[in-house]
Order: sequence, then structure tokens, then C-alpha cells
Amino acid sequence: MTETILNFVYQPLREIDGTVSGIIVVANEITDLIRANSEQLEQEVAKRIEDLKHSNIELQKKNTELQQFAFITSHDLQEPLRKIRMFVNRSVENVDDKTALTKYLGKVELSTERMSLLIKDILDYSRLSSNRDTFFSTVDLNQILAAVKLDFEHLIEEKFAVINSEKFPIIKAIPFQMSQLFSNLISNALKFSKIKPVIISTPG
Repeated sequence: MTETILNFVYQPLREIDGTVSGIIVVANEITDLIRANSEQLEQEVAKRIEDLKHSNIELQKKNTELQQFAFITSHDLQEPLRKIRMFVNRSVENVDDKTALTKYLGKVELSTERMSLLIKDILDYSRLSSNRDTFFSTVDLNQILAAVKLDFEHLIEEKFAVINSEKFPIIKAIPFQMSQLFSNLISNALKFSKIKPVIISTPG
């Protein structure tokens, strides 16, 4: 049995001279109105809860992406920075040898340009919106591989490593992600290999 909800309105019953001789009571049934308002309120509360859940998921996703981005930034900038330090030290050690000095300063300049490009790519990557297709561009994977090999030039020489690669295609991709992919692959291959490793890179 549904409970009936009434709204009572009280009005005084006055005589001609203004004296109150009684009270008029008007009862209005507002069951449907209260029920409708209650259902609307429940729907709004449910929607707010769902919105909060969605916002919380998005926040967790952004936090995860931020942590990954911080790791990527520190990892990808380490190698060119290490090369800059190394070649600056060698330049100081060979300051009287003009040929060696020119060579090492040229290496520093190349590493600096590479680091500047990485910083630009990282900044572009940090601005990615949810629609990442907007940031796709034509990427020559051969150029990406060449740049990454230059990053690890010194480590490649130290390990007497050989990197054999076939010709890669030109694709639509996010440049920084491709650079990160090749960097991780070559870095791991060099790190977990013994002396004179042969790294074969194919389009697959």
C-alpha cells in the first residue's frame, strides 16, 4: 500500500469585523510530486557519483602517464648528456691537440643538437591530448635508428658491437615514441650482451 503524502495549508476564517471565527484547512496531495522529486534527486546523485568515478579513473591514468613520462624523460636524456660530459672532458685533456680538440668539440655539438631534438620531442609528447592521432607525422625509421646509434656511439665502440640493419619503411607515427622504442631495444641489447655483440635490426 502506497503512503499518501498531504500538504496542509491553513487560513484563518474571519468575520466582517475582522475577528477570527475559525480556520480553513486545505489539504493537497503531493505524493506524486515528492516521488518525482525524489527520483530526480536519486538520478542526479547517481550521475554525480558516476562522474566522480570517471574523474578518479582519469586522474589515476594521468598520474600513471606522468610517472611514465618522468621515467622516459630522465632515461632518454641520460645518454646524450653522458656523451657531452665525456667529450668535454676529452677536449680539456687534449686542449693542445687541435685535431683531437676539433673532433671532440664536434662530437659535443652533435650530442647537444641531439639533446635539443630530444627535449623538443619530449615537450611535444607532453602536450599530447586524448586524440593522439593529431600528433602523428611521417617518420623515417632509418633516420630514427641512425640518431639512436649516434646516442650509443661510445658504448657501441666500447663493446665492439656491430649493428646490422635492413632498410626500414617510412611510416605514420609519433616520432618521440619511435625514438624511445629503438633506444630501449638497442640499450637493452648492449646492456645485456658480452663483448663484440652483433645486433640485427630488421623491419620484421
